[in-house]
Amino acid sequence: MSSRRVASAAGSDVSHIPHLLIPGPWDDAALEPGHDASHHLTRVLRRRDGDPISYTDGRGRLGTGRLERGAVVRGNEVSIPRPAMPVLAVAPPTHKDRTRFLIEKLAELGVQELRWLRTRFGEGRVPAADKVEAWCRSAVEQSRSAWMMVVRHDLVDVGDLPEGTVFADRSGRECGALAGVPCVAVGPEGGWAVGEFPVGAHTLAFASGVLRVETAAIAAAVLANRIVG
Repeated sequence: MSSRRVASAAGSDVSHIPHLLIPGPWDDAALEPGHDASHHLTRVLRRRDGDPISYTDGRGRLGTGRLERGAVVRGNEVSIPRPAMPVLAVAPPTHKDRTRFLIEKLAELGVQELRWLRTRFGEGRVPAADKVEAWCRSAVEQSRSAWMMVVRHDLVDVGDLPEGTVFADRSGRECGALAGVPCVAVGPEGGWAVGEFPVGAHTLAFASGVLRVETAAIAAAVLANRIVG
């Protein structure tokens, strides 16, 4: 069940309520969101004591409480199952702004794990871990998700991808279902080198033209979202 369905089931619109990522464990009746988050709530959003706040630990726990003296007093909480989505293995884009856009959009779309893919023509760099965490946090709070995307910081080789991986390639079959697919691999702007992925591997085309890395990855995430949505 998604966080949106939880809100709908409760019969109330929570889109106007601030949503915070507060990592666990949650051992106390009140949670400290951190100085920056408290400042944003009280000074920027002008929330006051008693105002409702939704929150998540980024690992499936979702709650709605209230603001009291800069802390979040816990209220009703539910556990949201982890969506069964394929891992995305993506060659890093060549520019930081595009990498940030990629991470934020994949996280907003519910991708659960992102791996950086080492390719022969890839020229992009893996972003710093602290930047990635900040971008993922922002995406969780924007999308009101209960799960924070996991981003692996090491590069994975094509040969180490799981059996059954689908490779995004314009010569592949038309866009189809991703049900049961463990991983979708997206290559760099320069395309795949000849023989870079296994002979007989499943390939998938998202458009007739050449897509940017982030466009192809987002298309894969949207398609996967239809399966679990």
